[in-house]
Amino acid sequence: MFSSGRNSIAQSGLRPHWVGPSQPAAECVNELASSLAIPRAFASILAAREIDTPEKARRFLSPSISFLYDPFLLPDMEKAVERILTAIREKEKLLVFGDYDVDGITSVFLLTSFLRELEGDVEYIIPHRLRDGYGLSAKGVLAAKKMGATLIVTVDNGIAALEEVALANSLGMDVIVVDHHEPAIKMPDALAVIDPKRADSNYPFVDLAGVGVVYKLTQALLAAAGREVPRDLNEYLDVVALGTVADVVPLTEENRVFTKLGLQAVQSSRKPGIEALKELSGLAGRKIESEHVAFILAPRINAAGRMGDSESGIRLLFSKDMGEARAIAEGLEDDNARRRQVDGEILRQAVGKLERTYGTELPPGIVLWSRRWHPGVLGIVASRLAERYRRPTVLISVEGETARGSCRSVQGFDVYGALSRCKSILTGFGGHSHAAGITLNKCDLEKFRDTFVALVEESLRGIDVTPKLYLDYELHLSELSERLAELLGELAPFGVGNPEPVFVTTGVQVLDRSLVGGGSHLKLSIKQGSFFAECIGFNLAHLEREIVCSEGDVSLAHVPWLTSWQGKSRLQLKLKDVKGP
Repeated sequence: MFSSGRNSIAQSGLRPHWVGPSQPAAECVNELASSLAIPRAFASILAAREIDTPEKARRFLSPSISFLYDPFLLPDMEKAVERILTAIREKEKLLVFGDYDVDGITSVFLLTSFLRELEGDVEYIIPHRLRDGYGLSAKGVLAAKKMGATLIVTVDNGIAALEEVALANSLGMDVIVVDHHEPAIKMPDALAVIDPKRADSNYPFVDLAGVGVVYKLTQALLAAAGREVPRDLNEYLDVVALGTVADVVPLTEENRVFTKLGLQAVQSSRKPGIEALKELSGLAGRKIESEHVAFILAPRINAAGRMGDSESGIRLLFSKDMGEARAIAEGLEDDNARRRQVDGEILRQAVGKLERTYGTELPPGIVLWSRRWHPGVLGIVASRLAERYRRPTVLISVEGETARGSCRSVQGFDVYGALSRCKSILTGFGGHSHAAGITLNKCDLEKFRDTFVALVEESLRGIDVTPKLYLDYELHLSELSERLAELLGELAPFGVGNPEPVFVTTGVQVLDRSLVGGGSHLKLSIKQGSFFAECIGFNLAHLEREIVCSEGDVSLAHVPWLTSWQGKSRLQLKLKDVKGP
């Protein structure tokens, strides 16, 4: 609890608190099981996630492009489409202005490629993370004017660019903002502002990634141009999935359509850049899951941009030649290795600062800064600290009199809302409830820290920060089957808003236990009544001491899954946690 405002650093290793499982209405579970001919365990999982009718279940398990909402429900879409098509028809120069992360890079690639297919005269700019910073800048506006652009389209940024849009207007250029971040009270005076989070928006789904909003724009452009939407846009679903998963948005509704179909497209993609990336990262020929994008593909696309210049990431996607694509992918592999080394060192330094500054106790929120920290990787390190210590975390890089930071939150704390209350101290900020970026003057660092930590304490006072493991269903081993494991795979892709279901099995007798994989993984043989199962706990060797070979008093949190070895499938329980007697 945040009872005293401080907690021991030793508590950073807290074991998760088990929550659930929920108990959906029996009638609903029975109807799903009967209508869809599925096991009751799987029907219970669906019902608990409010997928509580056969029709909802069919739509969830088999998403289709046809399920997407009308793009013209987004605010200002008609104005944007009319202006872009006029620019193409009149042979005007268009500039797409993006961002340097994966969501921004894929947004730039999608819109630029699509507009060129419509025979538009299109160039793009992705700012340099260190020299230019985030979002549309005065420098970017002047560059657009110099190249002769009459229309700027921002993607994955622009909602906060009030002064920059005004500058573009004064220079005779129109601006269309295509963004998904939280708008401030005042929006830029652009020709059109397409953002599902606008207060006056009636769009049914607000959690699109930036590339998702761009996809909606391309849908609207195709519809206005009188072309068949699904056929023309399917080829872009691979990059839409990359940007959507990388931006850690909820994988529900439209985002589920994009990722479910898009991950299949990544797997079969013939884009040289994506093929080369899969090949070098060991994913060629494998089924692509959301975690492959989040932890393998996206970090490599991001790598160059995090270290400064994102040009390699966008060139990889635009590449038409496999040899060129491999060379770019190899460079990104090197950048990613360097990035891992840098963020590992910053993590070590940040932990050291915490220990030296606070001794055995931590404040409710973590705010640290240094002149030695590379600003491109602060978000990664802040995420790790927030997860490790269960604290909202802000890491800041200081250069001269300017400080730039990355903020990451924990469940129950709206970091964007907190920054809104700190805006008098900041020179700029943007983001959403879970992650944000800030700029401020060096002289205001201590004031910001004190104000931010006080807001965290006020917001989270009395809230348990122990990590939680949510359980979906109590499974008896008699219900375990390959069919159940296969169906659970149909719930993927997993992520925010659609977590992988976790089962609990109680009263288990442990027959044998061992450590495998060089001592990192825990392997169990278990029995419940007359039913047996094998379990594997990846990187859970530390739980071995919790377990004794017992007479039926161990509880397991797990996921049933099918593993393959030498062409043969085998049913196992993938352990998440263990509670001994």
